[in-house]
Amino acid sequence: MVFPNVSSLCLKSSAWLEVEASMNQEGWGSLDGRKGLKRICAYLKLGDPSWTFSSVACMLDQCVGLSEVSLLVHVRHVGNVCHNFMSNCIARWPRLKWRWGIWSDEILKDIWIKIL
Repeated sequence: MVFPNVSSLCLKSSAWLEVEASMNQEGWGSLDGRKGLKRICAYLKLGDPSWTFSSVACMLDQCVGLSEVSLLVHVRHVGNVCHNFMSNCIARWPRLKWRWGIWSDEILKDIWIKIL
C-alpha cells in the first residue's frame, strides 16, 4: 500500500524472517503492490526448509507478474538441504529466471552460485 508501483523487492534475512513469522492462510493478500512485482530477492535461512518453502510458495504464487527470483541461502545451510530446496523451487516455477547465492554475516559480499 505504501509503494504501489514497486517492481523490485529485496528482503534481507531479518525482513524475510518477519515475513515467515507473519505468514498465514491469506499469505500476502494485504500486499496491494504484489501484482506489479517483477523481481524479488530474499536472504534465507533454511532452519525449517519446509516452512521456508511454504513461505516462498505463498509469495511466488501471489505475485503473478514475477519474472526473476533471486534467493540467497545462509552459508550454514549450503549442502543437500539447499540443493533440494533449489530443485523444488525450480520444478514448481519453471518459467521464472532463477539466481541462487550464498550469504554470510562474516562475508561482506554475496556469492552467486547459480543462474538459471
